[in-house]
Amino acid sequence: FAEYEQRAERETMNLLVVGFDFRRSFKLYRNMTLALRAAASTNAGSARLVYYMGGVDNWVNAKFNSDIWVDVTKNYEYQTLATNMRGFKQNIRNGTSFALLSGELRIPFVQLIAGHQVTMNFFNSMQLNLFGDLGTAWTGLTPYSPDNCLYTRYIYSGPITVMVKRQTDPFVGGFGVGFRCSLLGYFLRLDYAWGVEDFKISNKKGMFLFSIGTDF
Repeated sequence: FAEYEQRAERETMNLLVVGFDFRRSFKLYRNMTLALRAAASTNAGSARLVYYMGGVDNWVNAKFNSDIWVDVTKNYEYQTLATNMRGFKQNIRNGTSFALLSGELRIPFVQLIAGHQVTMNFFNSMQLNLFGDLGTAWTGLTPYSPDNCLYTRYIYSGPITVMVKRQTDPFVGGFGVGFRCSLLGYFLRLDYAWGVEDFKISNKKGMFLFSIGTDF
């Protein structure tokens, strides 16, 4: 009977997701472009979706930040990434909502030096990218709501559990430089980024992110 109840409960679960993803590119000089992206999403229902912010799409050897608490009282049944947020591991921020701004200055330096498109696609596809990201993911009505799980951290020491309330800015940013090229039919992306949290560079050494794909 308990098994039947669990099955019936799952069959009545629901999820409503609302969001947008707006992208625009501007030609600056020859084939040099400025690409901008604004994205946001939120969800409601009995089977919630958690957004993990950090890293990039199709990140090879992706890294996850396990130190950031996830509010399990939200009945999360699904998970997805909120990217790009270069300079951080996945889960620098999480929650039922996210908002993100990204910008890239894309410089096809081989074409600029040659003055035209070259015949070899490998060299023709080479790009130097200067980029910046700004965004957050949160629980609650706004990123600054007291019930945002970002402001709560649990410390476990044997049988003792301590709940710590902390003050931190919910928004994080990332900036850096990247290299792009197309090789054997794959679009390869290598970024070196620094993350900014609480208006300070969180890791002065920066970090490499290698990914495969053309999505922004």
